[in-house]
Amino acid sequence: MKKIKLVLLSLLLVFTLTACKEEETPPVDEPDEPDMSWKIEYDMVDVSPYFEENVDVCYQIFPISYADSNGDGYGDIKGITENITYLSETLNVDCIWLNPVNPSPTYHKYDVLDYYGIDAQLGTMEDYEELLNVAEEHGIKVLMDLVVNHTSFDHPWFVNARSSKESDYRDWYIWNDLTDKEKYPSSDGWYFNNGEYYYASFWDRMPELNMDNPEVREEMKNIATFWLEKGVDGFRIDAAKHLYDLNEYPRGTNLLKENRLFFREFNDHIKSVNPDSFMVGEIWSESSSFIGYFYEGMDSTFNFPVAEAIMDGLLGGTSGEIIDTLEESMVEYGAVRDDYIDSFFLTNHDQNRILDTLSYDLDKMMLAAHINFTMPGISWIYYGEELGMTGMKPDESIRQPFKWSEDSVYNATGKTGGIANWNTRNVELDGVEEQLLNEESLLNMYIDLITLKKENSALSDGVLRLVEYDGSRLLVFIRESNDQTLLVIHNMSQVAQTFTENIGGFEVVYGLENINIVDQDTMMIDPLETLVIEISDEDVVISQE
Repeated sequence: MKKIKLVLLSLLLVFTLTACKEEETPPVDEPDEPDMSWKIEYDMVDVSPYFEENVDVCYQIFPISYADSNGDGYGDIKGITENITYLSETLNVDCIWLNPVNPSPTYHKYDVLDYYGIDAQLGTMEDYEELLNVAEEHGIKVLMDLVVNHTSFDHPWFVNARSSKESDYRDWYIWNDLTDKEKYPSSDGWYFNNGEYYYASFWDRMPELNMDNPEVREEMKNIATFWLEKGVDGFRIDAAKHLYDLNEYPRGTNLLKENRLFFREFNDHIKSVNPDSFMVGEIWSESSSFIGYFYEGMDSTFNFPVAEAIMDGLLGGTSGEIIDTLEESMVEYGAVRDDYIDSFFLTNHDQNRILDTLSYDLDKMMLAAHINFTMPGISWIYYGEELGMTGMKPDESIRQPFKWSEDSVYNATGKTGGIANWNTRNVELDGVEEQLLNEESLLNMYIDLITLKKENSALSDGVLRLVEYDGSRLLVFIRESNDQTLLVIHNMSQVAQTFTENIGGFEVVYGLENINIVDQDTMMIDPLETLVIEISDEDVVISQE
């Protein structure tokens, strides 16, 4: 089972974390409820049984930058299909998440023109259906990036809506004359068009849909049904916390509650189509308490707070922030439901790549990967991360073409329709072919870590027990399943660290070359290295503070 529960070994933290929760929960107005009689109060939706039991590792693909099947310089859907064995056999991942593939005027495809189509630059509907079939044959689940928050400015719905105030689609978007500006927290995000203002949180070319309109909600369900029946296994929800956005609705609107109600309703629908379907939300927030609320209707959300804590911990060489953030997030999530599936990652398509964040320190990046794959829930990989690809914003530079080989024409040109040309570090980087031949390569390390997680039940299915170890240079925790108990030790510092505890007999599962065993209770762990040992649970005597 992928149910994740937190067992704190320090009872003193209970009060501290409770206080933290009260301070960090965003203030929410509680106005009189408007007439929303069409809404249904949903119970919490059960998480996907398939993903809970079977999915350990997922891989994110930016389609236009991944694999070019026809030599036109653009990554495409066929390119992914042709390289399915890299995903299923070389890496052995369980699922892939594709950034948007719907028709769009931009290279990133987040401003959708047609929710029922495939962008011609990426291929055809037949290509997509073939990918779904081939992925299924190889045991890989496919998640579709679904943009429910906004459409393209040129989507037929919005073209119709902005043409006239009497348009049948007018109320599919948010309009306002803004005569009473004090009614809203701010006028930010409002753009004038044809006599009124429309709301667009991210860009004036991405008008926001009106989620209070039942027709819009039903259409989103219809779209989900269409793709689920095509064979999609679930959705990554873009900009999930912005469906009801701060400046979009009048003061007093309970934005958090409305967002949560929508996702209960939406996930309930997709589960009615396919009970095994999965929904993971992008809720980019520094507050774990805020993210936790969304678990009422979602199977999972990306754990941005822990990802940021890992980076900060590696830059500072200490474990304290990671421990604190893990404790906070798991307590907050568990307060909402105890069957959630956590999603741990390092970076994604909106963030500087990890090597750049860590000042090109490969040893620190390798340790970050070790932390990611020893966490519970699902571990996510951003394409190219396993090769050591680099890139810093603007966005085009963090979405460069995947490097399949040193002499790949596609990779040499770097032509991906808006993606910047290759930076020097990626030009010099060994590709997949070269790294597979090098036993010491980053790619082979990733393969080993994926194998480590999938072949040890404590890592793939076990609970996490954080250890309050005396020393901020070590990140120490226990992963425990019904048939296995593992002690995981990460040395966050660039100096060898001593770990001294009475842990009884043990067997090294991973990292034998990283330690010097002084005696049964004392070992020296090399800088920026990881040790995973199997122990007998009854023999564990870890110091408590």
